[in-house]
Amino acid sequence: MLKAPWFEDIEFKDFPYYGWSVNSTSFDNWQRVALSTTSSISGQHAMTIFNSAGNAGARYQLISPSFDLSNIANPVISFMYAFAQRVGAGGQGTNDQLIVYTSEDCGQTWRSQWSDNGSDLQTTGSGTSTSNLPFVPASSASWRLVSRGLNLTNKSNVRFRFEFRSAGGNNIYLDAINVGFTLANNNAFENSANFNVYPNPASSFATVS
Repeated sequence: MLKAPWFEDIEFKDFPYYGWSVNSTSFDNWQRVALSTTSSISGQHAMTIFNSAGNAGARYQLISPSFDLSNIANPVISFMYAFAQRVGAGGQGTNDQLIVYTSEDCGQTWRSQWSDNGSDLQTTGSGTSTSNLPFVPASSASWRLVSRGLNLTNKSNVRFRFEFRSAGGNNIYLDAINVGFTLANNNAFENSANFNVYPNPASSFATVS
């Protein structure tokens, strides 16, 4: 059980750890990857799915340990992600989807809290064609911040699941997962085009209060 607020920047070399886990219907899965200073958004690592391999129909899950939100008023979940849609020869884009779920019963049941798909999910402007190389964020502008208020005040056993459903698009990256900021603090975080996390990089994890 982890106590919120909690900030996970994927910098610990053995991530997933502390009860984080990954699950997939494919031979591939979420994995930690190193990024250049130009490509990264928080530290030098992120979680990614090499979706450019074309595993259409596969589902990939990154599941958190249980969090105690009982001391957080108006808790939120926020994170950064980068994604490129793949556009075919006919101009039709892929309909990949990212969904964030919560569970209050140790993963027995899940409730969707946020989702986006297709062209609304991509963060790169225009999609990549079928002939392009695998997508890697070009800069901080390739990343998008998602912030979602949670109706989970005073809850003491909450798990999160990040589920990517592939439709054969390009790669997706996930970083800077925050659990527990109040809405007021998170709005300040969201309105900043550039932000710093301390310590950065962290040897294991960073807790934000």
